[in-house]
Amino acid sequence: MKRNLTVAALAALSLSAITAPPASANPPLRQIRIAHGETIQQAIQRARFTARMDALRAATPRSDVKDVQPAITSGTIVSTTLTVGVATSIPEVTVGYKTGAAGLVGLSLIFSSPNGNESLSVNYSPQGLSTRGDVTVEQPGNVPYYTQPGQWQLVAAYIEDYAGNFVSYSQSQLATLFPTPYITFVNNGPIDITPPVVTSGQILTPTVKLSSPLPVFEATLTGTDDVSGMYEPFVAIQAPGATYGLVDEAPMPFPLLSGTGTAYTTLNSTDPTGEWTITTYALCDVAGKCFSDRSATDIQNLFGTTTIKVTN
Repeated sequence: MKRNLTVAALAALSLSAITAPPASANPPLRQIRIAHGETIQQAIQRARFTARMDALRAATPRSDVKDVQPAITSGTIVSTTLTVGVATSIPEVTVGYKTGAAGLVGLSLIFSSPNGNESLSVNYSPQGLSTRGDVTVEQPGNVPYYTQPGQWQLVAAYIEDYAGNFVSYSQSQLATLFPTPYITFVNNGPIDITPPVVTSGQILTPTVKLSSPLPVFEATLTGTDDVSGMYEPFVAIQAPGATYGLVDEAPMPFPLLSGTGTAYTTLNSTDPTGEWTITTYALCDVAGKCFSDRSATDIQNLFGTTTIKVTN
């Protein structure tokens, strides 16, 4: 499957809570595509992966090779149990892979917390051209603060080659490749397992003009959080006939236990005009917990509408 999504370049090797500071470790993405049935965490993780891969492929383009789908062939969780706050709590994963002549750009493994409200990624990119191998990845970062204890399941994976071939794996597919598809986290310190609560919302730009100097959809979400603080609001909009919602990643200036944040979606002059649909709203905290809602009834009740107008 080919992609044509280009966003800012990111680090090729990292372990991170998807919405947690520091922002310099994960520069905000523009834009995030949220597919139907996809959580905001999954959408961000996929967007971060494609950002890294686009940057690496741009540095070493290879368009003269035959298309062969890359594949993850095997996997083992080496560090099966990790403790938050311990210096050696660094995940290790062994992954087998193969590609065609284009070679591997990179791969990413996505783990989800026991309650499904947080995600962690383990990412790998080889040095130089590599078409197959078994690699043990030892991440440079410890398990993040506030991490929920328990079994973090391997729920998704992505692999891409230099020809632009991209393959994703579901949780059930990965269960056949990894004998023990989870990592157990122990946390004896502060734990943040509850996502923020959204109390109100407002559409600031019910009409967006594509001819304006900066055609941006804006909406606010007001809410509360119990421990780490609200950090990122999202309100996604979908063009007529599209199959995914669009939203920028716009962290708040600083986390708040109570307050309001603004969500943005930057449009392009070539985007279609007409009635766009508000598909999702979400509010995430510093610890990476996100409240997300895609119910049309809830969106209507929150904003007083489920649509906006886009004009020339």
